[in-house]
Amino acid sequence: MYIVKNYNFVGYDEFFIKIMPEIIELITPHGISEDAVDEFVGSFTEAVCNAAQYSVDGMDSAKIFINLILTNEQLKITVGSVTTSFDANSLRSSLKKLAVSEAGNLDWQQYVGTSQQGRGIWLMLSYFDAVCIGSDGNEITLISRLPLRCTEVNTIKKIVHKFFVVENGVIT
Repeated sequence: MYIVKNYNFVGYDEFFIKIMPEIIELITPHGISEDAVDEFVGSFTEAVCNAAQYSVDGMDSAKIFINLILTNEQLKITVGSVTTSFDANSLRSSLKKLAVSEAGNLDWQQYVGTSQQGRGIWLMLSYFDAVCIGSDGNEITLISRLPLRCTEVNTIKKIVHKFFVVENGVIT
């Protein structure tokens, strides 16, 4: 099996109304358990939310694209939008430093308390096998082996190795 779907849409609301239901219907028979649906939706939605929230066009006018590739072995989803500048290398460097500190043994909620700030990257790193962010933050690719599964509690040091940065087409 090799399925490729491309979506181009404007605004965050259109994602929930038209795109997300179609994606769930597409992947459900191909390795996503009912238990994992909520975690998939939450993690994937964070990427789309960030694309809209940080779009130079604003949340309601954000021009967002999604590229989905589904094979027998893996699911790969790329989400992108023209966003305000973001330094993915700096974020990864900060997380690597956290991983080797005492905080590395904490899960994200223990680390940030009840704050919602930064929860998106945590959800994506917890759920997906690899998270590749463009160095400027305009694009993120989420990759997972199939079948998709529920996440176990993850500490910072257990997930930081899944964070990659793409710069000039090279994954580092």
